[in-house]
Amino acid sequence: MIARIISGGTYEPTTHPRWKYRTTEDFIIRTAHYQPTRVKFRASNGYIIGEWHKNILIINKGYTLDGASCWPDHPIAMPGFIFHDFGYQLAQILPRITWDQGMRDIHAHASYKLRHIVYAGVRLGGWKSYGKRDYVEILTAT
Repeated sequence: MIARIISGGTYEPTTHPRWKYRTTEDFIIRTAHYQPTRVKFRASNGYIIGEWHKNILIINKGYTLDGASCWPDHPIAMPGFIFHDFGYQLAQILPRITWDQGMRDIHAHASYKLRHIVYAGVRLGGWKSYGKRDYVEILTAT
């Protein structure tokens, strides 16, 4: 298991021209990756979009994303897509395959029937987006 949702994962559509969705509560995920030092992530717009400490990753309420690329944004799959979009911004933390596998784990736990097709798609085409969204600054919390 790379990732599993503990709580959260709800989202709503936005009217923003670039981002289709916004999380409506903190999204808390237990991960296989252990981050010994608490770190926070600041987006290029100055907002803190999440934090990671030990094996808990939090994607903050208000995080914006564009949903799946070249795939329908099915409600049961969206928590996995939120995790995946967030992770692809953190290329400097973990390799791409880890974020892909984490999305697959979240989809499996949600019993998303098309998870194998989605996983194959991100493995084949994800390199186009990995680490290329907006700049994310990593802050060490004190």
